[in-house]
Amino acid sequence: MRGCTLPVDLGIRAYAIAGSGSDRAPAPRCEPMPPPGTRRSGSRLGGLATALARRCVAAGELGPETGVLVGTGLGCLTETQAFVEHMVRAAEATPKPRAFAASVHNAIASEVARELGCRGECQTAVQGEVSFAHALLAAHWIGGGARLLVGALDEASPYVAHALRSCGSHEEPGEGGALLLLGDPAPVRVTEIALGRAAAATVPNGFEIAVPDLAGGLAAPAGAIPFAGLPPHMSLFATASALATGVLAGEIPASALGLDATPSALWVSCRGRLGDRARIRLEVSGG
Repeated sequence: MRGCTLPVDLGIRAYAIAGSGSDRAPAPRCEPMPPPGTRRSGSRLGGLATALARRCVAAGELGPETGVLVGTGLGCLTETQAFVEHMVRAAEATPKPRAFAASVHNAIASEVARELGCRGECQTAVQGEVSFAHALLAAHWIGGGARLLVGALDEASPYVAHALRSCGSHEEPGEGGALLLLGDPAPVRVTEIALGRAAAATVPNGFEIAVPDLAGGLAAPAGAIPFAGLPPHMSLFATASALATGVLAGEIPASALGLDATPSALWVSCRGRLGDRARIRLEVSGG
């Protein structure tokens, strides 16, 4: 992978998962997907992110300095669809400002910050399948000791399904993602982030979890555990990272990831459709 690799130190205190892959996590860590359709206020993904955040935090854990850093591949499709469809059908005569406001770039992170009273850094990264890695990278630049909510979310849409079919894929798009609460003390830590581009312009996309080899580096491809069997969406990188966190923390059995025993470290990697690559290393604190 051509790009950069950074040593980091980000403690993961808690995690919560929704949608594809959440059935592998304990029930207290899982948030059901909200029903399809628009909400009276806010966005569908923003509301889901807020619910995930509430599952991550205990009373008194968040202060006004808490930051919210969220990634997304396609953003708030429910509200974007409602706004654009109505604009076309009504010939722009009666726009839907609420749907538009809920579909803008930073809608997800800002809704969480507003609902939970977080006044720290507030960002939504839109970088396809590697959006979660960009959110983690922003957390690193802010500082490892900061209390931060970091994750990634995407939702399904008839337009996404149509686009996949147009590209020759007959997969039904999934939806969901995960949110992590960063800070100290923490049972699991992110110790490395790598971002880069593949040599080829277009490559097969996917997500993998791998056990480090004996030298501590990334396992050979034969040793990789494919993160397969889930309806795909662009934020599965966050889901895979949350599940790996659960395994390292002893909350999720190693068998949920096809492992015979719980390791002391795991790699989670992502290959984007347009050649983007991302990888993070997770380790048990003190391991």
